[in-house]
Amino acid sequence: MNDILSKKPQEICKEILELIDNKDVKVEVNSGEKSSLYVFLNNTIYISGNEKKSKDKEKSESSKLLVMAHECRHSTQDKVFQMLNFALSNLEIVLFVALLVMKVIFKLNLKYVAFLYFLIVSCSIFIRLFLELDAVINSVKIVTKYLFRNNVDKVEIEKLQKYYKKEIIKTLPLFILWLFLFKIIRLMIIVGIV
Repeated sequence: MNDILSKKPQEICKEILELIDNKDVKVEVNSGEKSSLYVFLNNTIYISGNEKKSKDKEKSESSKLLVMAHECRHSTQDKVFQMLNFALSNLEIVLFVALLVMKVIFKLNLKYVAFLYFLIVSCSIFIRLFLELDAVINSVKIVTKYLFRNNVDKVEIEKLQKYYKKEIIKTLPLFILWLFLFKIIRLMIIVGIV
């Protein structure tokens, strides 16, 4: 396992991408990024050099492996869903600003437009939740397959799977809340002013 964790993040990502048959994705390590992400518009995975460190260095490195598998999974997801997520998220922000300006400055009654805004936010949340849950669930499977391919001991893999599942169960509700916090706040503002 130490042999795998001692590899450079780009190398691990490329090996995972090869494993899931997606070789045309670019991988960049960026110490300026606070978190890792996949950007479908330029088909690039950005791996953070600033991931949160744990007291247990091996668990911290193992968590980075899961994050890389998560972002690699995003790179294989249906581009239609990714485009919808991108379009609805940006439309939601533009509509929020427009509704706020129309209500505060022009004092317009916007109940129907606010309902449209609610539908867009709901669809945006649903699509993003689908994409994220799919990546979370499949990232553990991808890491398991990757470790088996690299001849890691089965007992060590099972121990790591238990750790991942425990961490996912512990952090998933906070992750989901954080993911949609600003959408929910904006929705509450619009509902409050209408």
